[in-house]
Amino acid sequence: MKNLKLLSKLQASEMVTLILKATAGERLDYYIIAQTINYSIVCTGQCEGTITRKVGDERGSFRQFNILLSSVLPLIEKGHAFRIVYDKDVLRFVSGDDRLKLTPLCVEYNNPQADKIVSKYQRFQTALIEASDSSSRIRRAEVELESLQEQYNGVSLMHLDGEMQSSNPFAEDSISPKIDAKYTEAIKEQKEKLATLQQQAKAVETVDLKAFRTMTLAASRSHEMINFCDTFAVTALKNSFILQTGKCPTMAVQASLLYQLIQYNEGNGFHWFEGGLVFSVGEEERTVVFMEKYLPNTAVDSSIVTRGIVREKYILSMKGILSVTQLMRSKFPQMTFDLGNSKIILENDKGEVIETTFETEGVDTLQLKKLMRGENVQGEITQATLSIPSEVQSLLGMFRDKLTLYVKERKVIFQADSLYLVFGR
Repeated sequence: MKNLKLLSKLQASEMVTLILKATAGERLDYYIIAQTINYSIVCTGQCEGTITRKVGDERGSFRQFNILLSSVLPLIEKGHAFRIVYDKDVLRFVSGDDRLKLTPLCVEYNNPQADKIVSKYQRFQTALIEASDSSSRIRRAEVELESLQEQYNGVSLMHLDGEMQSSNPFAEDSISPKIDAKYTEAIKEQKEKLATLQQQAKAVETVDLKAFRTMTLAASRSHEMINFCDTFAVTALKNSFILQTGKCPTMAVQASLLYQLIQYNEGNGFHWFEGGLVFSVGEEERTVVFMEKYLPNTAVDSSIVTRGIVREKYILSMKGILSVTQLMRSKFPQMTFDLGNSKIILENDKGEVIETTFETEGVDTLQLKKLMRGENVQGEITQATLSIPSEVQSLLGMFRDKLTLYVKERKVIFQADSLYLVFGR
């Protein structure tokens, strides 16, 4: 049961709901449902067994239980593979070689919430199947519409050409109403068909969150929420903000949960369905995670990066720097960026100091600009010396190659591609 591996990683709950439904032959469809405040999980597949219907039994060809997985999950985490067997009203987890059989705590119980989750899962499955077919059907509908339009244009052109060459003053001055109505109606119907197919395709849409992996890791370490706001994502920490630009749905999601899912399937398997984010993995044995709907709640937007005049801008090469600074950070908690001398200085309360230099690939300051324009600069040309807060030090791992550093009047911005770290100066 590979589909229980993700359940064991998320550790939603040791007590879960199991639904068994009879299908063709001596096979059963199973649904294992776990739920928390932030998400619900459905693990599904087929298992061995039959459901015996007794006289007066109103449950029909399905059974629903509460089962305890505390004995099963540790074995699954260690690599043991199980299949479910339901025989003579006894539920067991059986290993592939039949040598290991585990009978969990199992109590029949009707959970209405589990039924709702299974119903949503079935709608999601139907939408996925329709979406996989819709791309080819949409293309065919577009080709048919183009063909109808070309035919109509061709008939119109031929009629116009005939009118220009005709010497009959009583000839009709427009295309035949019957022909016009025929093509107009056909084109209208085809457009409606195409619109319906396009709407069906939008029922479930693929979401690409791979670009947000680094940001999600950083936010998950602080156990924060990530607010996705259509064109950017932002996480507010205690004294700083992580912001990344990029196309994304509008939602808020727990960073630790999202990072687990991104890592589990290399960023693949995310969908937008019924106004919420869904993660899906597996084929015959499938695991689906429905994340609860939360709207983003943040006091800042992308203007936190753009607002304010840039007084100094630097492009720094961080290669080899972080291997030292991150290793010694716990023993040297005070970190300073001396931009004028291209140094990072680490200090502690014992008077010990570590200095490491970095390469500066570009420098641009207001004072240098004035000097290049031939303007007078009062006093000496100075460059910033920045004290880096502890919270920001722990996030420097996001900038392992080139770092673009902006110094503004009241804040400092670190940038790597579309990722920004903003903190007070």
